[in-house]
Amino acid sequence: MPARFPRAAHTRAVVPRYITSPIWGPWSARNGGTSMSVVLGPNANLSINYGSTPRADTPSVMIALKAQSPNFHWKAGHLLNDNLGGPGTANNLTPMTVTCNRQFATFEGQIRRAIDRANLYHRQNPTARFYYGVRFEVATFGQFNRVPQPCPAGIVFSAYAVQQDKATRLITDAPTINRLHFRRITNRQIRNA
Repeated sequence: MPARFPRAAHTRAVVPRYITSPIWGPWSARNGGTSMSVVLGPNANLSINYGSTPRADTPSVMIALKAQSPNFHWKAGHLLNDNLGGPGTANNLTPMTVTCNRQFATFEGQIRRAIDRANLYHRQNPTARFYYGVRFEVATFGQFNRVPQPCPAGIVFSAYAVQQDKATRLITDAPTINRLHFRRITNRQIRNA
């Protein structure tokens, strides 16, 4: 009788949601978050990765801003978009006017489309050497002096395409003509207004 050998377990590499996990900077329950950086992987935009919406009192300064300065139409804006897994918690939220938040949402849409392309590339080329993703960094800046509550003047953000070698896990900038068709965005500012 021939010797029986156990079948090799078929293993599939886990396609990353995040190539590097989100890191948040200083924050407080009252004023919210000040910064966030992450390298988004090809699975970051899947519907199963949805984050959460903020409560009305997160961060707590939102109650005072809405009561004392309603004409600015304040919103607790996500530093890491909830569609990319960003939680509705104070470390990931900062006061934004609706105008600022809408402008930021346009930029976030560009990131989501690039991540969709990274996911499609991976599904069509599962044995490819690299995962593709987007390095994304955002921070608040300044002080918005037109309201009595502490509030940032706006946000500044950068994003660019990266690739991670599946074998070595080394993350490098993606080539200029990259598979994500994503143009580098460096230090773009959006002001609360």
